[in-house]
Amino acid sequence: RLKYKSDLREVFRGKPVWLSFNKAEHYMKLSMATYGCTFVMYRYCCTGICRLLRHTTCCACFRPKKVMVEGDNCCMCNMAGFKELADMTEDEIIYANFKNRIFEVPFCIISDHKTKSIVLTLRGSISLRDVFTDLVACPEKIDLEGLPEGSMAHKGMLITAKKLKTHLDETKTLDKALSLYPHYDLIITGHSLGAAAAVLLGILYKPIYPELKVYAFSTPCVITRAAAIYCESFVFTIGVGDDFAMRISVETIENLRAQLFEALQNCRLPKYRVIVNGFGYALFGVPSKHLNTTWRDDRPTPHHSVLLPAPNAVPYMFAEVATRKYTNVSLYPAGNILHIVHKKKSKEEKRKADEKTYEMRWLSPDSFDELRVMPRMLLDHLPENVYKVITTVLDEQETEIEDNVEFIM
Repeated sequence: RLKYKSDLREVFRGKPVWLSFNKAEHYMKLSMATYGCTFVMYRYCCTGICRLLRHTTCCACFRPKKVMVEGDNCCMCNMAGFKELADMTEDEIIYANFKNRIFEVPFCIISDHKTKSIVLTLRGSISLRDVFTDLVACPEKIDLEGLPEGSMAHKGMLITAKKLKTHLDETKTLDKALSLYPHYDLIITGHSLGAAAAVLLGILYKPIYPELKVYAFSTPCVITRAAAIYCESFVFTIGVGDDFAMRISVETIENLRAQLFEALQNCRLPKYRVIVNGFGYALFGVPSKHLNTTWRDDRPTPHHSVLLPAPNAVPYMFAEVATRKYTNVSLYPAGNILHIVHKKKSKEEKRKADEKTYEMRWLSPDSFDELRVMPRMLLDHLPENVYKVITTVLDEQETEIEDNVEFIM
């Protein structure tokens, strides 16, 4: 098993200063805030209205605005949600766009005085339009200065990044923000779809702003391997547990389909029994005796015919469907990938009050080349759970991790 560690200082030893876990927590909070009023109501079912009311503006359409806001309603509910979740004042928000269309994601530009940076934060998938963007998953060639030759990216996410860059260039919003604070760094951050768009937007803007950095959370498979390695100089990706989004791509889905066909073909049990037992396993887990007997029993089951014929009797069309490939291009998450998992504790460790809850390690893009169907594959992707894991890791550290300390091997 790959070596996971709980001590942040040990994990980040030898890494550049900008790979900061403290900053990652801060930018994850901003990425989560971009989900706006919908996320406030989801996270605080009982008190969400009260939390939004203190930031809303009545009849905002007829009032002068300090901040240029597009795509929000007359009470500025999404802006209210952003201010509530990000814990920011209106003076720190330079521009906000909550328009949500296919290939267009809401975003905010912030003057973050805490980290002395201009932060462009992008929203992840939360609407049906975002799902359509995610589903346009075929690889698209991307030619750009510095990128390895033949690099390809997720088509829907690449279109989203290009449209956002066009909008920012035409309105010069980003240039104006940087001119207000010329000594501030440029940071792009996002979660889920927003993380993928942030990575691709960072690649597009890298020749113009060489010092920009990207903090991406739960990044989907967005770019080919060589390009993912290229992004290590400016992209910091954090993934949690069995997050499905970091492993899902056209190729991994096709591989999972082929494995399912093979399992059905080789299974000697009646299929009704597989389905019925599956519901029980989903609710109560798989008993160890079943793992050691039932599923490893190669004896033919009497009086029951299998759903699929023997391998040598499989029709050509079925075999062709099982092995058919839509694409041979593999896409991966980009940059320096920190993977955080829940620590499995022994009985002795459970008795210790100071024992860490999570452990982590750096992974290569190749580690996410298989789609795994696991109980927490969706829960580990949700932004509030990712943020909770990051804050828990920081809270459990024995010594404070300073942002300005460069760790040396």
